[in-house]
Order: sequence, then C-alpha cells, then structure tokens
Amino acid sequence: MHYQPIIEIASGDVSRVEAFCRSDDDDRGFTATTFIANAEGGGFIAAVTSKAVELVLADREIFGKTIAFSYNLSETSLRQAEFSAWFLRASSRSHIDFSKITLEIRDGIQMRNDRTTLDSMERLRARGIRFSIDGFGLDLSHWSHVEVAHSGVVELKVHGDLVANLGKSGNDILMQSVLDIASRFELDVVAKNVETPRQLALAGAAGCRYAQGYAIARPMSATDLADWLETRSIVPCRAGRPMVSNIAKALNFFGLRANARND
Repeated sequence: MHYQPIIEIASGDVSRVEAFCRSDDDDRGFTATTFIANAEGGGFIAAVTSKAVELVLADREIFGKTIAFSYNLSETSLRQAEFSAWFLRASSRSHIDFSKITLEIRDGIQMRNDRTTLDSMERLRARGIRFSIDGFGLDLSHWSHVEVAHSGVVELKVHGDLVANLGKSGNDILMQSVLDIASRFELDVVAKNVETPRQLALAGAAGCRYAQGYAIARPMSATDLADWLETRSIVPCRAGRPMVSNIAKALNFFGLRANARND
C-alpha cells in the first residue's frame, strides 16, 4: 500500500491520507478506476478489499493512529449485503475511531436505485464512517441530491481533468457549478491530481478547501509517510461549506511563490 496526503489548502495542514495499491516499478502507479475494474472483472474484488483493509490498518502502527485515511471502494462491494458488517468487524479489530475512515466511491454509481447499497452506506455512516464521491464534475446530468441526502456523502473530490484545466473560462464555469452544488449541500471539496503550484493556487482561489496531488506530495510508503508527517500539523476531516483559501499562505507552506507557473 502507498499513501498520498490530502491537505487543507488555506493552512497546508494534513486532513487525511489516501491509501491505494501501487506498482513499485511504475512511477505513477495504477489508477484506482483501472485497478478496481480489473479486480471486479476478475472476480477477486472481495479478496483485494479484505487485504487492503488489513494492510492499511497494520500500516497505521507506522504512520500514526491519529491520521485519518481513505481508500476507494468498489460498487460491487457496496452491493453485497454482508459487506458493511464485515467491514465494521475487520476495522474494529484495530480499535479504530470510525470517524477517521473515508470511503471513496466513484462518480457515476447510481446509489438511489439500489436499496442494498444505500442500506450498507447507512449502516457504515451510523458508525461515523464518511463517504466521498471521487472524480466528480465531468458529467452533472445524472447527479441528484438524493445521492447526498440518502447516502451520507459529505465530500466531493473534483475530477482531475477539471483541475488540470483551471483558468479556462468554460472549465471554470463547470468548476463553479461543482462548488455551488457543494455549498448548497454543505459538502467539503477536494481538488485531486493537483500537479503544479499554479493548479494549487487556482484550486484554492476557486473555492476548493482541500487538495491532493504531486504539487503536495507523491505517493509514498507508510515509513516515508511517517517521516513526511513529522513536520506537518494535522486537521480533522470534517464536512462543511467550501471556503476561499489564503493562497499565499498555502503556497508559502510548500516553499512556492504565488505567481509560480507550470514548472
């Protein structure tokens, strides 16, 4: 397992880390979408999820039990009636505070029409587990407030393509639509795949509260993460209205200039 920090843009403080499977001989690793799709197609997603939970909970002994974390969850897992009970049992063995867990589900999963999925999410939410919609924003036509109202979603992770094209008028309008949705439903917003100082600045200026990507830190092992975290402050995960960030302060935290370009 490897881990990538998610920071609060205004302060530079760490909100949580995302855990995911990564190939050591591939600098960029597998995308969550590709990896999960292959696991689902091969019929071994349950085994992958089980092993991932085991490894992440064990790694917390290395990078710290106070750190909140998240990882991608497959649609197949959510639709298994026994999944929520299994997940709670597996997590309980590490005596974890469930509020430190965020389960990320891919945008496009139509939760409102699947009672088993909603029931699973409700049982997990009742124990304090958070849900995030990953890759949100490219197609708003299928989205419904029911997805939030009945599932416990507290966060939107903005699709990387929107983040990469910030500063372009049409793209900025779409980003504003995402932020308007988040504001109306009091959801946190994470700009993902932030790869340059300029993107970090633009994401904060647009109103994204949190950010994740190479401009902040590359994915790393649990041991490297522990070292990386030594000089960082930690802020709790929380749901709330997006805020306009102090970009100069955020960039200064990473030793960057506010007028930095793609470099």
